[in-house]
Amino acid sequence: MWTKRELYELHKVNACLAL
Repeated sequence: MWTKRELYELHKVNACLAL
């Protein structure tokens, strides 16, 4: 189970990779 914080951090990483 992912915590909201983990999902938030993961989203930030994915956003950086998408650039």
